[in-house]
Amino acid sequence: LSSRRKRRKQQTIPTRRRSHSKAIFTMGKLALFSRNKKEGVGPSAESDKSNSRRGIVFRNKEAAPSASKTVEKKVASPPASNEQIIRDYVATINRHESTMEERLSFFASEKVLIKPDGEPPITALEFMKVLKSFQDSFPDGKIQGSSIQEIEPNVVLIDNNVVSGTHTGAPFQPLPSWEPLPPSGKHIEMDPERAFVTLEQEKIVKLEVISLGNYSGAAGVYVLAGGTLVME
Repeated sequence: LSSRRKRRKQQTIPTRRRSHSKAIFTMGKLALFSRNKKEGVGPSAESDKSNSRRGIVFRNKEAAPSASKTVEKKVASPPASNEQIIRDYVATINRHESTMEERLSFFASEKVLIKPDGEPPITALEFMKVLKSFQDSFPDGKIQGSSIQEIEPNVVLIDNNVVSGTHTGAPFQPLPSWEPLPPSGKHIEMDPERAFVTLEQEKIVKLEVISLGNYSGAAGVYVLAGGTLVME
């Protein structure tokens, strides 16, 4: 019995020694790795030095930049509706400080014809000059419609369009052949009109005005302001 115990003890001791020596070897390896890293020796340190020379500093692996890049997609704004274009047009011509270029920018060309009721057609450029003369003579002058609605594709109706203002500014002379009217302080309000505006590619290509009363266009303003026109 005692000999068996001795043999078992002898068999166990080498195993424990091998385990102990392996643990010592592993701890020594870890200590050597830790010392090498502190001293700047080893593959990890070489990698850190290489990155440092390149100007790359990683605090940890999670901080490394991702290879994938986020691409921002620009979403195009939807085109303005024809009704909104005409609302912007009316707002622009009612803004007295707006420039001629801003006003004409709504037209496909400055040669687009505007057809006032009972008067010869004029170009968009000529109409803007008449409008400028009106606003210089009537500082509070405005053009206002009760509604703006697209009644058929690319045709917008400005309904019950009324021109009004007080003649307290410069003498009123919308056309060179008419006698200038000195400021009288008189307030005028035109009869309602209907304006039919045709658009193509978001630009005005035709504008036709139909009067719903007796006084319309530049002639109506001139007569209401006290002028006399001789009909030939």
